[in-house]
Amino acid sequence: ISIPLPPLALQNEFADFVALVDKSQLAIQKSLEELETLKKSLMQEYFG
Repeated sequence: ISIPLPPLALQNEFADFVALVDKSQLAIQKSLEELETLKKSLMQEYFG
């Protein structure tokens, strides 16, 4: 059985794109965690 594969350059481009998406996802997750920490801090400060 022969499975057609895209050209290596296209495979590399796709791999780079996936890596960029993963990096962006991690940055967004970190920002959300920081916002949640800030929210908890503000809630504690204002509502004891």
